[in-house]
Amino acid sequence: MPACVKEFIKKNTDIMLYNPIELQSIISSYITDMGKYTTNSSETVKIETVYNSIPKQLGKEDKKFRYSLLKEGATKSSYESAIDWLVSSKMVYKCNLLNKIEIPLKPYENTEKFKLYFSDTGIFTELSQIAYRDIMLNLDMMFKGVIAENYIAIQLATNNIPLYYWQSGNKAEIDFVLYNEDGIIPVEVKASDNTQSKSLKVYMEKYNPKYGVRVSTKNFGFTNGIKSIPLYAAFCIK
Repeated sequence: MPACVKEFIKKNTDIMLYNPIELQSIISSYITDMGKYTTNSSETVKIETVYNSIPKQLGKEDKKFRYSLLKEGATKSSYESAIDWLVSSKMVYKCNLLNKIEIPLKPYENTEKFKLYFSDTGIFTELSQIAYRDIMLNLDMMFKGVIAENYIAIQLATNNIPLYYWQSGNKAEIDFVLYNEDGIIPVEVKASDNTQSKSLKVYMEKYNPKYGVRVSTKNFGFTNGIKSIPLYAAFCIK
């Protein structure tokens, strides 16, 4: 968002002084556009409801999209078109669950179980009403991990990598699974340098990939079959 970057520079690149007025204006324009490019007001309301629910959806432990969080009695048939509109407009990214880890990945995606991510991290934090100081300070806050995960989803999508995730019941979950020249690769996201993870260990033992990727605040490295990539270098994942 160029206007937001310009405002950030005006404040001497001090995020603590950043005025989110430009960001709020962009969000208002997005909401207005929902009404301009839909056929009726009812559909506009549904699109806005889905969009505004995403922070709550991702704030859950499993992060899977649930129609029940939209309103009482909400169903797939009522809101599926609203989700499709948001995905088509690239305001959000959809990450489908994989039923099976096998090449190619596309035939094994479960379109009934998915996560929705915002296509812009600044919009995500603004709609989540989280203060910049809480992001910057080293607080023990679960939602920082959610922000980091959304950020990585954006980086992968920007590199034209389809978004998939993997679960093993309630035992393990891998944030993203991608396919490249090295095969099927699991990608785990951490918002800090605390990189202990049972889920990645479970996946590595079960599927024995050529390597796994862990994105965190740690520097580049390669240990025990895990490539460490710092958050700032997530664009390197291909």
